[in-house]
Amino acid sequence: MAMFNYEFNNLNDLFVQQLKDLYDAEQQITKALPQMAEAANSPQLKSAFQDHLRQTQQHVERLERVFRGINCEPEAETCAAMRG
Repeated sequence: MAMFNYEFNNLNDLFVQQLKDLYDAEQQITKALPQMAEAANSPQLKSAFQDHLRQTQQHVERLERVFRGINCEPEAETCAAMRG
């Protein structure tokens, strides 16, 4: 069973694919963290989730800058690990 369904012609293809995977993972985390903060009973845990959300939003912004830096539109490719 193949682990990946991707075909890479060069290292740039692999790099872009990994960026898309990371972008999707960060997007999924960005959606989940507010729900986790809302469900948290502990004020400290709620605050930790909110801090993590702010950091994750910065990660998304950095990835978007990287995409623009290589003349690509930010695009998510489903991250199976995060989906699981």
